[in-house]
Amino acid sequence: MKTPRPPMLEEPLEPLQDLQEAVARAREGEEVLRDARVEGADLSDLQLDGLTFENVEFDNCRWHHGRLDRCGFANVRFVRCDLSNARAQGVYLNRCAFESCKLLGADLRRCVVKECSFQDVVMPYANLDEGNLQIVRMEDCDLANASLAALKHKDWTLERCKLADTSFFRTPLKDMDLRSCQIQSLSVSDNFHELRGALVTPEQAVVLSRLLGLDVRD
Repeated sequence: MKTPRPPMLEEPLEPLQDLQEAVARAREGEEVLRDARVEGADLSDLQLDGLTFENVEFDNCRWHHGRLDRCGFANVRFVRCDLSNARAQGVYLNRCAFESCKLLGADLRRCVVKECSFQDVVMPYANLDEGNLQIVRMEDCDLANASLAALKHKDWTLERCKLADTSFFRTPLKDMDLRSCQIQSLSVSDNFHELRGALVTPEQAVVLSRLLGLDVRD
């Protein structure tokens, strides 16, 4: 299983004091916003749809209900950022890292995520339906009630994640190692084909047997 390379931010990163002005310039000239550090900013009201960010660090920023549809992020680090309920359909993430962030209810449908890591990220009710994940690691993440349906994936790792009422409908879990995860319940199709070939512990197998209507007893 391949692991994502961390973003290699090229110094120096200039502190960006007026993000709204920088976004306006980028939108007018169809330029890429790059080589910047954004700290403590509230980006909730900015229209960022379709913009590209390269070699940027966002630290302790808020994106509540932010509009990020079709944005591109390459070599970007998000630290302690709150993207709860952000709309980011069709977002492209390449070699990005999310550290101690919140993506509660974030809409990432049809996302493309390559060589990215999510560590200690709160993601209940996040929606990644029909996304494409390649070399992605999610570690110590809360995926309760998240929708991960119809995903295409390769080299996707879930490590110590919370899976409670998490939807994997039409997302095959063959060869996925879920043994370190906390599994409470999963949502899959009626024939349970998504679960075939998944690696689980005996205790997790008992939990999953309830999906089949089995009553497991000694």
